[in-house]
Amino acid sequence: MFLDEEKKGIEGKFYELSKEVIASANLSLYDLEFVKSSNTLRLYILNENTNTANLDECASVDRAMGPLIESNAWIPESLVLEVSSPGIFRKLKSYDHFLRAKGSIAELILSKDLNLTSNEMGKKIKNKKKIRAIITEVNKQEIEVELDGEKFAIEFKDIKKASLSPDINF
Repeated sequence: MFLDEEKKGIEGKFYELSKEVIASANLSLYDLEFVKSSNTLRLYILNENTNTANLDECASVDRAMGPLIESNAWIPESLVLEVSSPGIFRKLKSYDHFLRAKGSIAELILSKDLNLTSNEMGKKIKNKKKIRAIITEVNKQEIEVELDGEKFAIEFKDIKKASLSPDINF
């Protein structure tokens, strides 16, 4: 898992360009993905007040990006721009993402088994690489999660993938 990894190359250029446009619309850039094989730039944006983005906000950013895409020679002519909210099952990739997710249920895919001191909890998740737990605390090295009433820490280096996993009742 990478936390606050610096964006480099063309992705870094897109990051800087997008961040300015999105900030001018009073929104935040949650994440960015550039898929080289299809020349697809995906921007995930947030309204800080709603913790999501609506269709009008996405369209506004899309329109604002258009002239910049056309006027910068380093941007591939065949670029496909996708602007959306990060969704309710959003990926957690950065320290800020985990801070925002504090108090939420997350699905964590781990790179190794956890060595827990609690025998009961250790039995429940022994040999499990995937857990679903509430994020209760976040610091620069690890997160604390609660699973079945017990809290324990997981270091960021032991998390391969993470995303929100809210309970949805229809």
